[in-house]
Formats: sequence, structure tokens, C-alpha cells
Amino acid sequence: MVVDDEALVRSGFELILSAADDIDVVATATGAEAVETIVRVRPDVVLLDIRMPDTDGLTVLRELRALDAPPVAAMLTTFDSDEYILTALRSGAAGFILKDTAPEQLAHLVRTLDAGGVVLSPKASSAIVDGAHGVAEDDPQVRRVRLLTDRERTVLRLIAEGLSNADIAARLHLSPGTVKDHASSILGKLRVSGRVQAALLAQRAGLLTAKGTERHHPPTTRAHDHEPAAPADAVPRRGRPPTRRDLGNPMIVLLAAADLWWNAEDVKTYEVTWAAAACAALALRRRFPLTVFLIGVPATLFTPLMVVPFASLYALAAASRNRPLLAVCALVSAAADAAPWPLGDYAHDGATRTLVDFAYLIATAAAPVFLGQLVQARQDAAERLLEVEEARDHERQLHAQNLLARERAQLAREMHDVVSHQVSLIAVQAGALQVSTTEPRAKAAAHTIRELSVTTLDELRHMVTLLRMSGGGASELAPQPTLADLRRLVDGSGIHSTLTGELPADLPAPVQRTLYRTVQEALTNARKHAPGSRVTVHLWHDLDHIGVTVTNTPPSRPATPLPGAHLGLIGLRERADLLHGHFDSGPTTEGGFTVSLTLPYAPEAQPSGRRESHPRD
Repeated sequence: MVVDDEALVRSGFELILSAADDIDVVATATGAEAVETIVRVRPDVVLLDIRMPDTDGLTVLRELRALDAPPVAAMLTTFDSDEYILTALRSGAAGFILKDTAPEQLAHLVRTLDAGGVVLSPKASSAIVDGAHGVAEDDPQVRRVRLLTDRERTVLRLIAEGLSNADIAARLHLSPGTVKDHASSILGKLRVSGRVQAALLAQRAGLLTAKGTERHHPPTTRAHDHEPAAPADAVPRRGRPPTRRDLGNPMIVLLAAADLWWNAEDVKTYEVTWAAAACAALALRRRFPLTVFLIGVPATLFTPLMVVPFASLYALAAASRNRPLLAVCALVSAAADAAPWPLGDYAHDGATRTLVDFAYLIATAAAPVFLGQLVQARQDAAERLLEVEEARDHERQLHAQNLLARERAQLAREMHDVVSHQVSLIAVQAGALQVSTTEPRAKAAAHTIRELSVTTLDELRHMVTLLRMSGGGASELAPQPTLADLRRLVDGSGIHSTLTGELPADLPAPVQRTLYRTVQEALTNARKHAPGSRVTVHLWHDLDHIGVTVTNTPPSRPATPLPGAHLGLIGLRERADLLHGHFDSGPTTEGGFTVSLTLPYAPEAQPSGRRESHPRD
């Protein structure tokens, strides 16, 4: 018994299997009809299409398990999707057969199933082995993946997930240049020519798992974890390498020297020497601010200097976040400046005068501290602002990547469900012709067509695999939407929407999908950007064109600001261009928004009197 919703597949399999003398074939088109027919006819073997509109093959398979004596069931599908293979086998399937299986093998597989065996097409068997055991141990390419370092395997996995070098660098806390070096090394070690081949090899090697999970790797080490520690006296080291500014600011040093020369009267030689050393040490005040300040304290005590204590305190305050330390340093500087030298002259100077001077000097020492802290706060605010801007840019990039991933997933699904489906029909019909015809030239032509179809399917499998790696998981079991699903889409949109008009039911599948996606995108945009509005979906057609117009009224309440790149409207315009149609969108004069799609329509037989006016007439 063959269960498939596509008439060409059913007829092709019937023709191929009926050519065998020991096989009788019964065919049904839906899952519900299949269960009733199985209960009534009691077939020995059931070939179930995994994708059907009403009830998918996996659901039918589970229902068969509830029967007293269920028949042997095998799954039919176009793609060797390993998650469906394993799910079907767990549900009791005895086989998994691709629709492009050679005609001469199909009857043999059915006999094997009837004898109680398990049948799997070669591609399906490979998928199971890869999913359950990784890949073959003797695969030389996979062995090269295992020879990569842990960091290189992590980078390879992220490459396979579709991340750019900049994204990988942000994820692993590396520089983009380092990631680029890792990527070049990976391509060289794997002996592949590009990132696409590396991504496919990563999947074969099992670096990628099911959707939503990933293999765990040892925790990565941040690049700055191995930076040399700052000197112990460099309390405020800000994590940047020395620059020319750190090696000296000639103006400050010269100004300090001039201050020393001006106040060097009646100063002993060793005091001048120490003060000169303090002036020279200002060249390193940004790298070793605490050390420079401590060198300057005796100089301040020896001589009435102004530049040395001010510059050293400012440098320390601009770099250090230790406020108790800054307070102590300010007090020490004020005390050194207030205390008489030599200290024995204290009794002749008077305690009252010294205390008054000390109070003023505390205020003087606090000035560079407050100024340095202000500069530090300004730098912190600038860094925070830069981080906010980077976060916003990163968020916009993530949003764009998510949109791109969804588009890739949608493209993968349409390739899976539509293009591959049509090619599989060609392969099945060519196989049926190859079995049924007795004309040698026709048989050879059918064989060539079937071989080309199989090759095309293999290429499509690789392309879909690549798109899914960066665009999401496997396709759902439900088929692509059609015009019959529009009513459900409008009713379930969650907004006040009305569907008017009708379209012919025999439109080509690409046209129906384009109309459906246009309505879906318009309803989504209205829900996001025009809350509380009313939406009218109008379907129309005439002798030469078909189309849909979706119009929403102005919003009745403020919309929540949401990021948008208008990629959905761009995609609809590209769909219309592919079908030689016209897409238009824009605001209405009443403050709402309208989306309009017009496609060419050439019916084979146009009923008389059935013409609906174009909405723009």
C-alpha cells in the first residue's frame, strides 16, 4: 500500500511495483484515508509519505502501532533528514526509503520488508550512522578535524554556525586578527578551500548537534588572562601599554625644573639633588603614579615646590580608584608642604601659624585630587557611552542576522518542500517509464532523466544542509501554505482583520505561496507597527492579473518601538519580481498603510461573465 498526497508519486510507485508479478498495490492520498484502508484491506507492507497535509506519516505510523496486527511500515521521503529517520524508527518504522530510489531496487526493498527485514536507502543509512556514532573512524577528513586544537575546533564550530570573524572574536574574547589566523590555520589543516567546505566538514565530524544544543568545550581563556601583572606600586594601571605620553611630558618636566630653580635659594646640595630627581620622575607619573608621588614628598618637604606635588597628585587621582589612598596622599602632601625644614625649626615658627598653613594646604592638595577624579569620571562616562553604542550596534547586527537566518531557513524549507519535491516527481515518473516501456531508446532516455534527477537531489541536499546550519533546524512536517490557509491566517492574526474577495483555486504553487507570504508579512507589520488598527485583506482577479491588497487603518494607540530593517518587504518585492509581477507598499492618505501585490494570470479557460474589477480601476 502506497500512501502519498501527490498523485504523480502514487501513480509512479504503483506502476513500478505493479511490474513485479508478486506485488499488488493499493494507493491512498491522505493519512486519515490510509488508516481506514489499512483496517479494511489489511496490507502486508505500507509505504508512508512522511509529509502530508492532513495527517503526516509519523502520526499515521503511531496510529498503526495501536492496531492488533499492524502491517510493516516504511517511510517515504525526499530528503534523508536524520532526525526524522530516528523519530520514525523509534515510532516503529521498519524502513526509510528515499523517493529517488532506483526502480530495480524498490521491489526488492518491499520484498525485504514483507520478509520481516529492515530496509534503509544508502543515504538514510549514512545519516543514521552519522547521527548515532558521529562519522566513520577511518574518514581521513574527519581525522583532520580531531587533530585540531580545542580552540581551533571551537572556532570551526562557530564558523559552521555562520558567524563572521568579528562575531567569533566577540564570542571568544579574541581580536579579529587572531580569529582570522585561526581560520586560515583551520582551512590549511583541513585541506579545504573555503569556509563553506569547512562548515560541511564540521557537521560531518559531529561538531554541530541538534537545534538548540552544542557540544561543550573546555572553557576558553580570555586573551588578557595571560598579560603580565602590573608592578606592585603601579596602583592605578589602566591596562594599556606604555605610550609616548608615559615616557615623559617635556612641558611638565621643564615647568617643574623652572619651579625648582626659582625656589632653590639657600637650599643644600642633597636637597636640590632630591628635588631634581622628583622633577625628572614626573616623566613616568602616568605609569608609576604612586612611586612618583612618594619620591616627590621629601622634595616638597625640602623645598617650597608647587609643580611636583600638584602634578603627581593629579596623575595619581586620575588613575586610582582607591579614594582612601588619595585622601592619605593629599594629607601627606599638605603636611610635607606645611612642616618647616629642618624639623627643629618648628618651635621658632609657631604652632598656630603652621596649623593655619596646613588647613590652606589641605585645600590646595585637594584641588588636583578632585580634578583628577573628575577627569577619571569623564573617561568612565565616555567608555560607558562607547559601550552603549557598541551594544546598540551589536543588537542591530544580531537583529539583522536573525532576520537573515529566518530568510535562510525559509529558503531552505522552500527548496526542501517545493524544488526537491518537483525533482523527486520527475525521478519517480522517469523510473516508472523506465520499468514500463519496452522501447530501448525510451528506456535509455528515462534512465538518463532519472539519473540527472537523482544528481540534482543530491546537490539540493547539500545546499539545504548548508542553509539550515546558519538558518535554523529542519523543516516542519506540515507542507507549504496555500490559498486554502489564508482564512486561518487572517482569523488567527490576533488583530481586527477582514478577508474579502476570492481567487481561482488552480493557481500554481509558487503563486499561492507568494500571495500567502504577502498577506502574512502585511498582517505581521500591522500588528507590530499599527496596534489597534483594522486590516482589510482583499483578493481580486481579472482576465489578465491576480492580486491581493492589504490595507490597515491608522493605529489607535502608540506603537512599541521595534527594530526593523524592512527586509520582509524587500523579500516580497523579490518574490514578485521572480513571478514577473509588481509589488508596492506605502502610507495611505488617511494615515494607514497599504501593501499591494499584482501578478500575471493566464487561465487556460476563463469562464464568461466572471470578472472582478481591479481595485485601482
